Amino acid sequence: MVELGTGQIEWETLGRDRPTVELIFGAQGGFHIWGRLRMVLTEPDVEIAFRVTSVIDGRVLHSPQWVRRWIDRGSLRGLRPLMDGRFETEAELVLLDLRCASELVGRDVILEGMVRDRASGRALFSAQRRVEIADEVPTPPPGCASIDASVFVDASRSD
Repeated sequence: MVELGTGQIEWETLGRDRPTVELIFGAQGGFHIWGRLRMVLTEPDVEIAFRVTSVIDGRVLHSPQWVRRWIDRGSLRGLRPLMDGRFETEAELVLLDLRCASELVGRDVILEGMVRDRASGRALFSAQRRVEIADEVPTPPPGCASIDASVFVDASRSD
């Protein structure tokens, strides 16, 4: 069994009634949310991935990108044990294919988390929740991601 959560610094449970996930405008000019997973494992060496799909049009806003999370001789590698015998991932950056916050804020997406055994590639768990995208700290007006042209350097110029 796997439980979906969010939160950059610590675990935030997704509420039962109309859960929300905060949309973040990142320093590099794109949008993301934070994903977390809690699960029971016999071996703490797994690969995890997230998928985010728009409810309105079915557009995949984040395709699964598998990453390894494990514990090796006491060294935590993106996975930590909980007191109740479960394991929890650190916050995972879930980048969204999104140009403007206004495309998604106040709308619902399906957030899906997946876990597979690293050694065999066998699927272990998956969970999905319908969540609303919130923007409690509004993005720069008018809500569209844009990088000022002055930050780009033309490498072909020699001056």
